[in-house]
Amino acid sequence: MKHICYTLMAGIIVIMAACGSHVRNHETTPESKKQIMCGAYTSMRNISNEEMAMFRQVTDTINLKLKPQQVATQVVAGMNYKFVCKYTDKVQATSGTCIVIIYKPLQGDPSLTSLQKD
Repeated sequence: MKHICYTLMAGIIVIMAACGSHVRNHETTPESKKQIMCGAYTSMRNISNEEMAMFRQVTDTINLKLKPQQVATQVVAGMNYKFVCKYTDKVQATSGTCIVIIYKPLQGDPSLTSLQKD
């Protein structure tokens, strides 16, 4: 019985050591810097025509003039789109940069999640 316990413990230690070395090696390779972390946004990139159409559909009722510059995406139970935009607010006579986040569910229409002015 002790022999089985020692064998199991040795196996667990070997597995843990292998997993730990894999993680350390993975974190130090140049390729790992290019990989997307689970739950994180991608790097900012140019906006596709489809993304621009969705942006216009969702933001057409906002009382700001929005000009999206770039987008990043995040896979969730659907997709989050983070748009960096230039805005003009004619009512308050202000302008600047803002972040617009749109959630597109797996089924259904996209919706505005947040708009934050810098």
